[in-house]
Amino acid sequence: MKPTRIIEDVIRRVHEAVPMEEIGEDLRRNVAEAVGAALARMDVVTREELDAHLETLADTQARMEALQERIEAIEAGSSGRNADTDP
Repeated sequence: MKPTRIIEDVIRRVHEAVPMEEIGEDLRRNVAEAVGAALARMDVVTREELDAHLETLADTQARMEALQERIEAIEAGSSGRNADTDP
């Protein structure tokens, strides 16, 4: 028997023995598990986690800018007082 005929015969027998719906579902589940495992090893985050971190970063940046403005105002005020008290 030729190799291609052997392969075709095996495929035919598998189709007869196992319904394709079951193979399809098993294949889908196995692929999903493999992809999930690969993503876990790559140390990636979900979109929701990324969005939460971006929101926290934006809030932190806004607070930092506000503090910077306060520091500049305090420094400007103390420089003005030093100029008034210096002879």
